[in-house]
Amino acid sequence: MLPRVVGGCASLFLIACRPSEAPPPPEPDDAVTAPEPEPEPKAVEPAPKRVVVVTIDGVRWEDVLGATPETSTLAMPNLHRLVKERGAAFGGADCPYEVRTHGSVNVSLPGYLEIFTGKPTACTHNYCPGPDVDTFVDEAQKSSARAGDVAVFASWDRYGYASARDRKGVVMSAGARTTTLSFAKEDAKIKSLLAFGAAHAGYPGWGDYRQDVHTARIALRYLETKTPRLLVVGLGDADEQAHRGDVAGYKRAIARSDDFLGDLERTLARMGPEGERTAVLVTTDHGRARSLFRHGASQPESGRVFVAAWGAGIASQGVACAPEDLELTHVAGAVRALLEIESAEPAGPLAEALGLPSASRTALLTSDPASRSVR
Repeated sequence: MLPRVVGGCASLFLIACRPSEAPPPPEPDDAVTAPEPEPEPKAVEPAPKRVVVVTIDGVRWEDVLGATPETSTLAMPNLHRLVKERGAAFGGADCPYEVRTHGSVNVSLPGYLEIFTGKPTACTHNYCPGPDVDTFVDEAQKSSARAGDVAVFASWDRYGYASARDRKGVVMSAGARTTTLSFAKEDAKIKSLLAFGAAHAGYPGWGDYRQDVHTARIALRYLETKTPRLLVVGLGDADEQAHRGDVAGYKRAIARSDDFLGDLERTLARMGPEGERTAVLVTTDHGRARSLFRHGASQPESGRVFVAAWGAGIASQGVACAPEDLELTHVAGAVRALLEIESAEPAGPLAEALGLPSASRTALLTSDPASRSVR
């Protein structure tokens, strides 16, 4: 048998030999398998878009957007700065189209019903029953995965009757004592704020009315600690002061509403990515007569209103002229579009004017929780 040769040398003899050549590659069975590539990390689902809706009861469009371009930023500098930086406002001076209430009643509850339902209403006074259709508050609650993800805080107790069909389904504090606030048991600060607001109920309204300063503090606390998907804040001092004939009080209330918008901006900034994905929409339920103290069907000028919005998803236009006449009934469609709520209703002209998706989508909101679209 011939001697086996390894590395070019006879294995049976002790002889000097040249260095071995590189060994042959291993047989297939011994081949080193390349490591499996690590799977790419899954894309993180973006946080759901959030919306804050602020209504300032009974303010004239001139006192918010200015009767002339020269006076536009005097009353509400925070609103104008935010709109200029990253938003839009419609309903100002020198425009061919206006923003108005749909009906000619020009009273608070009918105006709020238009805002929240997106539909005309037969209501003509402030003591009508609540809506017989779901509002955008109801729809947001039905399409949300978390408890407490939709909240309404308002100074006027009747506000709750317009904002939601199912008032027990959302976190709500409308007026000093009208609440569905089991969450307050978990937050001593909110509990204290609620108690303080109730202790100072009445002025500048009457009965169960809660001053805006208390409503604002409660709302901001809830926003920062609970990060709701939809927060609605209803301020009312301006209207109450105007009804008292207190012009200085009316102007102070508007200035404090603007202060609230500044506080809201700072709160959202502290919230990081949650705040960055938030849009803010501001409007009113009706305007006022030229005399300031009155509003209603006999003062048709009090049907002229405004709408402003800024933040996530809003096209930056500043104070601009709307491409067509807008109404309070168009607000609901814009909020649905911002929250990406499935709806059979078109988003409407306000959503289009703000640069939001406006295509009609099939409604997926049903009574069966398993079929709800959770976002």
